[in-house]
Amino acid sequence: MPLPTYVSDAALLQDVADSLTSTGNAAELPPKWQRIAADANQSAVADITSILVNKGYTQAQIDAADDRASWNRKLGLWYALTVGNPLGNYPDKMLDKLDPREFLATAGAIRIGGVPTGPTVAATAVGGVGFGASTTTRARLEDEARCKGWFS
Repeated sequence: MPLPTYVSDAALLQDVADSLTSTGNAAELPPKWQRIAADANQSAVADITSILVNKGYTQAQIDAADDRASWNRKLGLWYALTVGNPLGNYPDKMLDKLDPREFLATAGAIRIGGVPTGPTVAATAVGGVGFGASTTTRARLEDEARCKGWFS
């Protein structure tokens, strides 16, 4: 069952088009990009949820976070460009700079209604990490992409 996202697949596809085409016209993208954008959107929300729940935030806090759509767009675009990287247009070093997961994992608080808000529950109470950073590696992303048949 698909996760609810904070931005639409169409908005994420438009971000991809803005990054890959000179006109920003999503219709110029090959059809595979619709699937890549939809999968990237799901992966983005799953990572946002996983990282913040591991820090002790509740789903309600995550859903109310002021920056949730921005995180969704940035992370979704990063996933899409990493997985669909056409002809290596973007070197890994550049793509890694776009990856917002480290920020999410290390940020001290999220903003809800403009107010910095800390986790409601201790991270260890939900089985997460109580200290340090929770990160996802590029290798996991590549394994996931291979499973989905994005590249061999």
